[in-house]
Amino acid sequence: MQHRTVFIVLIAALLAASGVALTQPDPGAAEPRMFGIGQPASIDDLPPGRIQQRLVALPPPARARALEWLQRLEFPAADLEVMQIDDQGGVLYIEPMLPSPLPGGEQD
Repeated sequence: MQHRTVFIVLIAALLAASGVALTQPDPGAAEPRMFGIGQPASIDDLPPGRIQQRLVALPPPARARALEWLQRLEFPAADLEVMQIDDQGGVLYIEPMLPSPLPGGEQD
């Protein structure tokens, strides 16, 4: 009986150790790119996309204002997908529109 208990404890320890190893982050994986605290220093520091195009299209005073906003905020590059820049250079987060519920569907 005592050998069986030792065996079960040993198996449990091995399973726990393997679970910890499986949940460790990949040391070679890149951290998500972050902006803020002085970054992006210029429009070229932003990944190509809608926000970069919008900044290029703005008049210089609005462009400078938007860059200042982006430098003061701290945000991951993925947030650029939900940001919008208005005509005055204000930076806004836009919540995506959810589809309307289908008629006859359950209401919460």
